[in-house]
Amino acid sequence: MKYAISAATGNFGQTAVKNLVDAVGAENVVSIVRNKEKGKQLLPAGIEIRQADYGDEAAVEKALAGVDKLRQAGQ
Repeated sequence: MKYAISAATGNFGQTAVKNLVDAVGAENVVSIVRNKEKGKQLLPAGIEIRQADYGDEAAVEKALAGVDKLRQAGQ
């Protein structure tokens, strides 16, 4: 099962990603971020980082491809 955390570079998002990686393994976690470079700096190695701006429906759809469960970590 593939899990995604949106707003993954925020304070709650980073904690949620770390806890999810501990629970299900990095290979099952997708982080959705607005800034991919920031995601690479802040998030654990081994997770998939996908970029999407929440105002761009097509980008969000693409970022969620293959995801079974989503957790919104932002406001």
